[in-house]
Amino acid sequence: MALRIENPYYKLLDTDEEIVEDFELMSRNARETQLELLRKILERNANVEYLQRQGLNGRTDEASFKACVPVSTYANIEADVDRIADGDTSPICCVDPPTSFALSSGTTGGKCKLIPRTDALLAQAMKAGQIGSVYRRRAFPRKHEGPPVVMSFQYAGRQFDTKSGLKAGTGTTNFYRSAAFKNAKSAPFSATSPVDIVLGYDVPQQMYCHLLCGLYRCQEVEQMSAIFAYMIVEPFRLLERVWRDICKDIREGTVNERVSDPELRSSVLKVLSPNPELADLIERECAKGWSGIIERLFPNINYIMSIFSGSMLPYVAPMRQYAGSVPLMNADYGASEAWIGINLDPRCPAEDASFTIIPNFAYFEFIPVNRDSAGYDSVEGDEIVGLTDVKVGQEYEIVLTTVGGLYRYRLGDIVKVTGFFNSTPKVAFVCRKGVVLSVNTDKTDEEELRLVVGKASLLLKESNMELADYSSYTDQDSQPGHYVIFWELRSHEHLDMDLLSECCKVLDQSFNNPYMRGRAARTIGPLELAIVKEGAFARLMEQFVRKNGVGASQYKVSRCFKNPATLKHFRDETIATLRSPDFPPELLAAWRPSTKIVG
Repeated sequence: MALRIENPYYKLLDTDEEIVEDFELMSRNARETQLELLRKILERNANVEYLQRQGLNGRTDEASFKACVPVSTYANIEADVDRIADGDTSPICCVDPPTSFALSSGTTGGKCKLIPRTDALLAQAMKAGQIGSVYRRRAFPRKHEGPPVVMSFQYAGRQFDTKSGLKAGTGTTNFYRSAAFKNAKSAPFSATSPVDIVLGYDVPQQMYCHLLCGLYRCQEVEQMSAIFAYMIVEPFRLLERVWRDICKDIREGTVNERVSDPELRSSVLKVLSPNPELADLIERECAKGWSGIIERLFPNINYIMSIFSGSMLPYVAPMRQYAGSVPLMNADYGASEAWIGINLDPRCPAEDASFTIIPNFAYFEFIPVNRDSAGYDSVEGDEIVGLTDVKVGQEYEIVLTTVGGLYRYRLGDIVKVTGFFNSTPKVAFVCRKGVVLSVNTDKTDEEELRLVVGKASLLLKESNMELADYSSYTDQDSQPGHYVIFWELRSHEHLDMDLLSECCKVLDQSFNNPYMRGRAARTIGPLELAIVKEGAFARLMEQFVRKNGVGASQYKVSRCFKNPATLKHFRDETIATLRSPDFPPELLAAWRPSTKIVG
């Protein structure tokens, strides 16, 4: 029986049939469901200060709501959130008191944000889990009875105290450090790693322990998961370096000296005992190479689930290399502010996944965004459309009114409508709004950067070099300013500088039209390609986690950064630098936008 959270919005159901019937009824009546949810939210919160300030005066109809309440960003509500975090218990934004604060990681867009979390939002997350689980079970029927064995790369991170007495942390941190997680007696799955590994504070040691415990039960594992794909790829890159140590530990039932934390060591030793036969098997498979290593070591695995969209798309290719034929499944679509949608087609290739929006998770509006040669241009005002009025093929920024006290809030996520499930839309995540490189009139978002890097990295296929990760920075200190692209390469005992020079040239000649014009006019300087040491991105993640306390589970590589500390890190890690040649003006006539690069 599922845990029940008392709230006025969501009721958890008991059977798969009930869950599917309830969801499909909502999807057929998406417009009516949206209006009913909006009415409930406004009726329940009629007297909160925020809505009183807007002059809504208790009205609950859609027209009055849109006429009175403006579209907002975090900057518009930050002062209200600060009051709540400082202990003001009056109903400022929501009549339901917060139980914690979700802290956005800040790894993609910069500054962290505090989002008040209520019991209704917790119940919503549980409802999303119910719906998603049903469709996953249907797509991947299990062969065994009992809870599935899951190898999950989880890292709790730290919570912070607010003056209100409530804890603040990322969504995953708050969950992993909750009493419900620590004391769970009947979890829906059997984790390969003991709880103490999740709750540790040293990511490299935790990662090794996750690997060791997961491989110790590799014959039983049915699922592998992490919040973000990076946190599955990185452990298997680690395995390439430490597989002999792993085999020795399994053979002897010990933990080697790379794990020095007493609690981590004790936790692992409780589940480990000598297994020479398993150690021999792992040793044989690792010695064969790394292509398809997951498929070979985990014979009963059904799928690997993580977020592979947005800034995680570059990890699809290395993940497939490790996974072999094991399906990669894009996890459901949620945010600190609310859950958005469910992946109803778990067998869809990870990079092509769409998410069906759940009509009673928020009152949804959409701002059309038009990608032109200069980047994204939002269309404001009367162009904002409702959930059932979006058009297939159009890109939008999501606007939310939530059960947790956000009203017409710009989420900052750009999505593309790919179709409809009954009357509710299916969307693909494109990128975060506002994460750009820009010197002058040029604007390069993270999606365009991904396509351009993908195009240039194709040149590496015939070499001993492989692109492991990348990020970028706009250098405005040079005259004229220029783009800096940081690449981490694998297997680069010998850097082919001629080939990398060609990569640098392709990067420079593949961006948007305003960039090309700026290069031709010499108002944008030659592109800089900086090659960093192997492991530089992992060390940046460890540094970020240590400094900010954010759990590694929540860490996302920033594809375009402005932080001086990040720049210093990459400059210190740089081992080679290349600059693009002068830009031939005649290339402007032949310019075409970069096209989709798949994994």
